[in-house]
Amino acid sequence: VAFGVAVLATQSLQACRAVAPPAGTAGGDMERCALADDGDAASMLAWNQRAHHVATAKGRRPVYHNKPRVRREWRTLSQEVKDKVVRAFWTLKNLSTEEGQRIYGKHFHNHDDMLFLHICSTKDPRCDQGHFGPHFMTFHRSLLLKYELALLSVEPSIEAMPYWNIAYDAVDGKYRNDAEKYFFSDNFIGSFYGTGPNHEVEDGLFKNWPVEKYSSARFGASSPLATQDGKTNRCIKDEWFVPEPCSCNESSCPTYLRDASHQYCSGVVARWPKDPNGQMFMQSDGTALNPDGQGGTWEIVFSEEDWDKCADPRRTQTWMQWQNCIEMSTSSCFVPGTEEYVLRNQVLPSLLMKKAHDDQTWIDAVNKVVHRLVDSLAPNCTDSMLLGYYKNGPKPHHRGHVPYFHSQAHIKFGIDLLDVATSPNEAAAFTGYHADIDRNSFHWMYAARHLEAARWTYPTSQSNASAARLSGSPPYGTSGPFGLYDRAMCGDSSHFNEYTGDTPWLPGTLWDDVINAGFPFFNLFECYDGGEQGYTHGDVLRLTSPERTPYTYDTLEHLYYQI
Repeated sequence: VAFGVAVLATQSLQACRAVAPPAGTAGGDMERCALADDGDAASMLAWNQRAHHVATAKGRRPVYHNKPRVRREWRTLSQEVKDKVVRAFWTLKNLSTEEGQRIYGKHFHNHDDMLFLHICSTKDPRCDQGHFGPHFMTFHRSLLLKYELALLSVEPSIEAMPYWNIAYDAVDGKYRNDAEKYFFSDNFIGSFYGTGPNHEVEDGLFKNWPVEKYSSARFGASSPLATQDGKTNRCIKDEWFVPEPCSCNESSCPTYLRDASHQYCSGVVARWPKDPNGQMFMQSDGTALNPDGQGGTWEIVFSEEDWDKCADPRRTQTWMQWQNCIEMSTSSCFVPGTEEYVLRNQVLPSLLMKKAHDDQTWIDAVNKVVHRLVDSLAPNCTDSMLLGYYKNGPKPHHRGHVPYFHSQAHIKFGIDLLDVATSPNEAAAFTGYHADIDRNSFHWMYAARHLEAARWTYPTSQSNASAARLSGSPPYGTSGPFGLYDRAMCGDSSHFNEYTGDTPWLPGTLWDDVINAGFPFFNLFECYDGGEQGYTHGDVLRLTSPERTPYTYDTLEHLYYQI
């Protein structure tokens, strides 16, 4: 029976061959993306649930027959490979796309050109096409693939782009007190607190990484960036992003590729965990919501157990439940005017501000409020204020309300990584961090592989009923449906003149919609170049499903190789 189901699935699913398209084609189309030839379809599609557990004398038998490249954690790289990765990053920064492609081929792209892919996602007039919604992972997976292919064009021997396991460097993390392997050290990305006079990162392998100055000739309507891969990029052509000058004491101040952090005049990447615009959460009365840092510390609060919870489809049963698990949520979890809303927004902050950590009465009061709030949370809504205070979640749903995964490092770093639009200025931290989130998604997709026939439960329509089925009952997290992040960021802005807020999902974020249509992606997969419009969200999920993906992670390597 299992083999019969696999044969039917083989006939209905498409995948990417690891071969180039025939000469004279423009990269093929999705019809050309067929499964690699193999008689053991049950093994390839992992319908045989026991295959993963079969062991041989030499180790476990691979489940899939495709042979993807393997992304590895930064600390596992040999010194030789690490040096090559770092050189490749700097090459992407220092060479223009035109120069690099003459030397390294079509997959080379300048770092700041790729930064604009991220900028454009946040400046789309329909509202953010890269964050806080079902599209978060498909957009960032595409961006990481483009960056990885660019790195590999320079140094093919590195195998793949490394990822950063943030739990290793969090409070009580595996490498937090390891002088050699701590990520915030001279051996990797430099100090957690920028050591320069304006918080510049002046140590580490990427010290003094330049933040590019803006000019219309370089990034505007008349620039080469306005047309790439033979296609016009509306975002660049219409100049959706023109940054403001920084704040200096001169008559004329430089304009850097920064958005919300544009006031900083540092010409290199800056990092400041105590950034008032970050985790302190300055309130209207001038006081800080988190005077000692979010979760009671300026450092990252995230464990490997927290990582596991989001990757487990027993807890996150749909694509949107996974998204609302990895992303921060807000007081949207409670309806204004309810007792829970008052407890969440007034009573709990007041208790936390007292900081009587050695007073048992204070501890009991905090725990009582926290438990009351957690018991009242909807199963599809997490809450960042409960960070570090509650780990198990309400029992009927078996979902842990864990420290949030995405956005935490952005907020904890401050300045450049905090700046949503231009956060890839922190190149190694950004790519490594988001690759770790992508790794979590890969684990979830493998564990939830029974959902592939249902398109991973990714939204396919603007039906309210469908949104409720995919996301559960309201209230929802910041990622939606009817995302409150979108309403807050785009609802009152003249720039986002195509945002209406009257659909559960933003236009442009459904399964068949083009990813980041203002600056779309092309040439990420060998068998299909994205066609005329660019890859859709569905394209990327089909072509990175477990039996098709061109890359994987070292924690899933055993599914493809006998190790």
